Amino acid sequence: MLISLVSMILGGQYWTAKWDLQHTFNNHHDDPWDVRFVVDVLDVWNFIESSYGKLSTIRRIDVRSRCVM
Repeated sequence: MLISLVSMILGGQYWTAKWDLQHTFNNHHDDPWDVRFVVDVLDVWNFIESSYGKLSTIRRIDVRSRCVM
């Protein structure tokens, strides 16, 4: 898929990408608030994963024991 897309672009056949990938190029405009919300959630998740990765084994066990699943 990526190779064919690159070939389309390098070959100057932009119309083929729009035709072949209609689900991607659908002239849909996202609500800026929704985009900001998703970016914020992903930023927080990245912070959580990064911070958790820096914990010692003992601290990770402690965190897991406090999580409700």
